[in-house]
Amino acid sequence: MELIYVWIEKFRNIEQCGIRLSKDFLVTIKNCGINEKDNISISVKEIIVKKISESPNIYGDNVININAIVGKNGVGKSNFLTCIGELVTSFHESSFILIYYNREKKKYVLECNQIALKNRNEEIIYSIQENCQPKTSIYNYYNGEITQYKIKEPILYDIEFIMIRENMDIMTHPNSNNVYSYIGRFGLPLNRSGLFYKFMYLMNFNNHDENLKNNDIKIRFEIKDVISNENAYKLKILPEFFPNDRCLFDFNEKDGKSIYKKVFMLRFFEKVINNMQLVEYNNVPNMINDLHEIIKNCNEDIYNLLNHYDEIKCKTIELKDALMKGRYENVIDIDKCYKDFVDQLEKVLNMIDKNNFRNSFTCWINGSDIIGKKDFADNIEKLLKLADSEDVCKEFVPRNIDISIENLSDGIKYLLSLYSAIHKCFKHNEINKYKTIVLILDEPDVHMHPEWSRKLINSILKFLKQEFPCNKFQIIFSTHSPFILSDIIKEDVIYFHKNNEGQSIVKNCNLNTFGANIHTLLKDSFFMDSTIGEFAKIQINEIIAFLLNDDYIGDMNKEKAKYIIYNIGEGLIRKKILKMYFDKYPEEIQDANDQIKYYQNEVAYLQKIIDSGMIIDRTRLSNFQSELENTLKVVAKLINSNGERND
Repeated sequence: MELIYVWIEKFRNIEQCGIRLSKDFLVTIKNCGINEKDNISISVKEIIVKKISESPNIYGDNVININAIVGKNGVGKSNFLTCIGELVTSFHESSFILIYYNREKKKYVLECNQIALKNRNEEIIYSIQENCQPKTSIYNYYNGEITQYKIKEPILYDIEFIMIRENMDIMTHPNSNNVYSYIGRFGLPLNRSGLFYKFMYLMNFNNHDENLKNNDIKIRFEIKDVISNENAYKLKILPEFFPNDRCLFDFNEKDGKSIYKKVFMLRFFEKVINNMQLVEYNNVPNMINDLHEIIKNCNEDIYNLLNHYDEIKCKTIELKDALMKGRYENVIDIDKCYKDFVDQLEKVLNMIDKNNFRNSFTCWINGSDIIGKKDFADNIEKLLKLADSEDVCKEFVPRNIDISIENLSDGIKYLLSLYSAIHKCFKHNEINKYKTIVLILDEPDVHMHPEWSRKLINSILKFLKQEFPCNKFQIIFSTHSPFILSDIIKEDVIYFHKNNEGQSIVKNCNLNTFGANIHTLLKDSFFMDSTIGEFAKIQINEIIAFLLNDDYIGDMNKEKAKYIIYNIGEGLIRKKILKMYFDKYPEEIQDANDQIKYYQNEVAYLQKIIDSGMIIDRTRLSNFQSELENTLKVVAKLINSNGERND
C-alpha cells in the first residue's frame, strides 16, 4: 500500500492544501460547504481519484517512491510531516484526508480526521472522533463510493509509518501514535536512536571510511553525577574521598583483578539506589536496612567495601526487583533489566584495560582494541543490545549510566543516529517484514557536509536494501538544501512557500531536478534569492551605484571599489564591473600592454572554465563562450592598435 495524496484542511499554518505524492494519480478535492454536526462546524469534501499512469520505479526493489518537501525555513515543511506522521502531536488540532492505494489489489483506502465526506449518493459521512476512543476514521473508496472500513481487513495492516527527526514534540516512545490510528505510526528522536546498530555499522569496515580501525573512536561509559546535595542521598556507598586512583590498580593484582572496575560498579549501584522511588511495601524497608548495615559496617573503608562487593550488588538488584514487582512486572522484563544488564556490564568492564579508567566515574574502550578480538566484540554487542532495549532504556540508560560512541565526525554521527533510529523502530515494534513503511525524515541532511548530503539518498537506499530487503519503503523527507534534490524526479518534489497571508501553499516548478547541476538548483528561488553572500551582494551593488552615478552619496570610494573588484571570485561579475571601473577611470590602465595583459588573463580564465566540463547548463555555457569570443576580439583589436602582430 502507498500513500498517494494528502489533503490538509487545517493544521497550524497549512490550510486547504493538497499534496500530491504520486505522479500516477490525479486527485480532486471539491469543497461542498460547512455542515454542523454535534455542535461542531465541519468541512464537507467530495473526492475524485483517477489513476492516469504507471510510472517505472527507478529506486530499486524495495523503495516505491521518494518525495522531497522543499522550501525555505518557516514555510510549513515540518508542520506537514508532523500532521501525517506524529498524530500524538497533531491529532487534536488537525483535520485531514490521507489517500492510500494498494497496487496489487487496486484498492483505495481513506484515512480522515475531523472532516466530512460526500458520498456518490449525496450521503454525508462524518469522521468526528469520540473523546472516549479517539481514532482517525478509515474508509474504502471506489469510484466515488465511500464505505466504512472493516478494521479486521488485512489490507489495513499492510502499511505503517516511521518518523525520524532531531526533535519530537511529545513523542517519547515508538508506539505512542497508535492511540490515534489503526494504521501503525512509530517514531524516535535521534537522541534516543540507540547504540547497537552504530556499533555494528562501525564494525563493518566496508560501510564507510570511518570505522573502528580509526584509533580515535571510543566507546565511553560514564556514571551520571551522583546527587551533590548530601541530604538527598538515600544510601551512600562510597566514601567522599578514597586512596589515589593509581594505587587501586595495584591492590589484589595477584588474582588478576583490578579493583578499580569494582569501584566503577559501586558508583553505578550508588546512582541506581539514589534514583529509586523507595516505598513501604514488599519488605522494602527491611532490605534497605540490611543494605545500609553492610555499608555502615565497612566504615567508609574502600577495601572493606570491595570485599563486600558481591553482597552490595546482590542486595541492590533484589531491592530493585522488589520495587518493580507489583508496579511494572507485566511491563518490564525485570531479569533483563536488573540482572542481565548488570552482569553484562561487569563482563565488558573486566575486558577493558585498566589504564582506560579515567576515574571512578568514567572509562572507555578504544575502537582499535576491539579489532580481532571476537569475545570482546561479542560481549560489547550483547551489552549494547541490552542497553537499546526499551526496558533498560527506561531504567538505566541514560538515567544512571551514559554509554556513547565518541570522536566521530558530525556527519557520520548524524548518519549513524538516523540509521540506528530506523533500526530500533523496527526491532522494538516487530514490524512485519512484508509491510510497506512510509519513512518520514525531517531534514536528514541538516548536519552534513555538502558532499555527504549529495550522496545521502544513495546511502539510504543501500541501507534499506541491506537491512530490510523484504519491506517496501516510501520515503518522504524535508530539506532546505538543494544538494540531495538532484536525485529526485521533478514531479516528486513538493515546493512549500508562504502566501501574502502567511499561509503555506504548494507550488509546482518546471525545473528538471533529477541529475541537475547543483549550481542550477541553487539558483532556484525556492532555495536562494542569490548565489553569492548577502554582504558581498550589497558591496557589489554599492560599487555599481558608485561607478554609474556622478552624484553618488555613500561610503564607497575609488580605492575601496578597486580593492573589492579585484577580489570578486566570480569571473563574469568581476570582468563586467572592472570594465565599468576602467570606463570611469581610464587612467588606471597605464598603456595598451596593461590592457592586453588584463584581457589575456580573462581569456585564460574563461577557457579554463569551459574546458573543465563543470558547466552543464547550456545557457550558462553559451554565455561563457560568448564572453570568450568578445574578449578575444578585444585582445586582437588592442594588439593591432599597438602595432603588434595578431597571432
